[in-house]
Amino acid sequence: MTRSGAVIRTGLALRSAAPTGAKAQAALTSLDVRTVVDLRTEPERTSQPDDLPEAVEHVIADVLADQPDAGAASVGSLAAAAMSGEGSPLTAAQVKALMISSYDAFVTLTSARRATAETLTRLASAESDHAVLFHCTAGKDRTGWMAALTYRILDVDPDEVMADYLASGPIVAAMLEPLRAGIEARGIDLTALAPAMTVEPEYLDTAFDAMVREFGTLARYLTDGLGLPADFGDRMAARLLP
Repeated sequence: MTRSGAVIRTGLALRSAAPTGAKAQAALTSLDVRTVVDLRTEPERTSQPDDLPEAVEHVIADVLADQPDAGAASVGSLAAAAMSGEGSPLTAAQVKALMISSYDAFVTLTSARRATAETLTRLASAESDHAVLFHCTAGKDRTGWMAALTYRILDVDPDEVMADYLASGPIVAAMLEPLRAGIEARGIDLTALAPAMTVEPEYLDTAFDAMVREFGTLARYLTDGLGLPADFGDRMAARLLP
């Protein structure tokens, strides 16, 4: 709900982890998703390709193309290192710092601004009756930022935006539980990776702080940072609000 009391339309802007497998295809079809925006890096896309119905348009909007080793794109490789018995090459404090740096990069990288503009434009201009889904790998960081930014453009209260962002934490934890349990059953300690497997208020705050630091206001971030038209907020509201 926006601060003016408008209820955001459901079923038009969707977020998820990487859609893979027959169940993902069936879900995309049932939700009438016609466009999927993939926020991942090339190595992530190669190791875990999207499984999409033929009619779905696959849009690549690589947020971290200019910094592919950023923490938000490295969870899989860090977990793979742990599974190989190498353990984490970083401490928990270093992993957290890497995550915080990633959220700053969501705003400052040229590739991030290009990908964000592409994603938001798709959300605001897609055919009104069809859904657009955007995703990264786990559905919590790049995807979480994109969802939070969309809510802020629609003038949702910042506290509600944060609550929605944090709500993905338990969902992602449940999704990763089989992986975590399997690794720990082998006697491998995942404590150092914990900051990369969750969401924290500090992470999202970092991205919004970077936006203010670099551009001053949300409006200037949209126009000067992303190259979107001055009336972009109105365009998005026209599609996503009643």
